[in-house]
Amino acid sequence: MTEPVDRQTVVPRIDVSFPIVRGEAIPRDHGYAVFSAINHHIGGLHQAPWFALLPTRGMHNPGEDTLVLTPGTSALRCRVMADSLPRLLPLSGKVLDIGGHKIRLGVPNVYAIHPAPSLRARLSVIKGHMEPDTFETCVRGRLRDLNVNPVEVVVGKRRAINVHDTTTVGFELFLRGLGEDDSILLQYLGMGGKQRMGCGVLIPGGETL
Repeated sequence: MTEPVDRQTVVPRIDVSFPIVRGEAIPRDHGYAVFSAINHHIGGLHQAPWFALLPTRGMHNPGEDTLVLTPGTSALRCRVMADSLPRLLPLSGKVLDIGGHKIRLGVPNVYAIHPAPSLRARLSVIKGHMEPDTFETCVRGRLRDLNVNPVEVVVGKRRAINVHDTTTVGFELFLRGLGEDDSILLQYLGMGGKQRMGCGVLIPGGETL
């Protein structure tokens, strides 16, 4: 159980989206590989509370277990504290090696975070909670600690992230029926660990990713 959060001390975040201007595909399980590639260029991310990674969108190619990138749509997206934006700017124009797949990044776009009544995370991981029932109980406990008004909590598919030789199990997560302030707070804070590798970052929407 976490300690109750003083909302006045929560630092706002913004989303930074680097369009992928060159590249055909990346691994479907790409969170750690993207994190490592970004850290290679700018450094200092292993203990960075200001940085979180959003999953990259693409079309699943099950034969190769890759995401096929879509021109004009696929982007490398980060959620950061606003004053940390300058740390990411050197990524513009860089070529990143994502698990053996090369991509080139364009000039980033910056977006404010807006409230939405439904939020989702493709994969949320909470240490020690690898079964749906205990995972849901822990999520509900954290929502209480955050003084978030009661919402519909839906635990979706079991998923996993691989980091080095370790596999960490988690679940899709959907939170519905949120008020505006609660929605913004949860998007700032996320739900669960490994957010620097794309886990637990909440985005608007109620359907599966």
